[in-house]
Amino acid sequence: MTAHQRPALTEQEQNEKAWNNPVNWTGPGWLGIYHAAEDSRAMVPKRPRYLGWTLNFAHPASRWFLAACVALVLIVLTIQLVL
Repeated sequence: MTAHQRPALTEQEQNEKAWNNPVNWTGPGWLGIYHAAEDSRAMVPKRPRYLGWTLNFAHPASRWFLAACVALVLIVLTIQLVL
């Protein structure tokens, strides 16, 4: 390795770098909408961390989770209307 080359980031370091990048966050701080394709996690801590967790909307698993939640709500509402 030459003096100008940097060692490759670990997955954890890459995830932390993406999480700390303000470009990947939209909305007010308490809402914390996170969208970072370079972050391998589907769920990440909110900013600030004490507010809990949020989905990484760039991760495919988070989209499936959100779709499943919406489907569950629609199923429950449909059953309530039928009964």
